[in-house]
Amino acid sequence: MATFPHNYVITKDSCIISIDGESYDVTSWRNAHPGGAETLDNFHLKDATDSFFALHSKEAIDKLKRLSKKTTDMKALGIKPTDAALAFREFRK
Repeated sequence: MATFPHNYVITKDSCIISIDGESYDVTSWRNAHPGGAETLDNFHLKDATDSFFALHSKEAIDKLKRLSKKTTDMKALGIKPTDAALAFREFRK
């Protein structure tokens, strides 16, 4: 169950998320994230691609592109997109 952003207590030392096959360390961004730190922590070491593109503006997408990143092999991590995720990715093209 989600908590109000100001009531959430960060328990993870870091927060790494994957978007479009790239890993982003968003640890330092958690407290500034408009959706709250809990939102980012829920995607720690997970693929946040579809949620990110569904919920963020072009401005936020442009900001993401400026962050430091590294390629993530999601298959090697055993993370597979759902059918709905694949359909959404096709829609985005």
